[in-house]
Amino acid sequence: MVYGREWIITNGIGGYSSSTILGINTRKYHGLLIAPLTPPARRFVILAKVDESISVKDKKYDIYSNMGRGYISNGYTYQTEFEKEAIPTFTYKLNNITIKKSVCMQHGKNTVCILYKIVNSRT
Repeated sequence: MVYGREWIITNGIGGYSSSTILGINTRKYHGLLIAPLTPPARRFVILAKVDESISVKDKKYDIYSNMGRGYISNGYTYQTEFEKEAIPTFTYKLNNITIKKSVCMQHGKNTVCILYKIVNSRT
């Protein structure tokens, strides 16, 4: 489900993963793994987010975005696409590299999986 500029996926037992399409957690219970420790209530943020970087020819590129008072990291400038069919998928492009990141949850378990596909197209 995409609502406005946010997404959410669930695991069927009260846990979920949610954030904004830029990966900036703007709500108290945004996070990659929010799970009930005493189901179905008392949810806790187990994993808030992952800050990813990629190194290319000794240069580091941060593809994550964070926001604080008077500060925003610039990973969002590399993001070119967001789509959500069954799972949220983020696409980042820098130079001739495309990175696709997908977030999924295992049904019936408090588990989150982040998958990366990196394509280096030589031009």
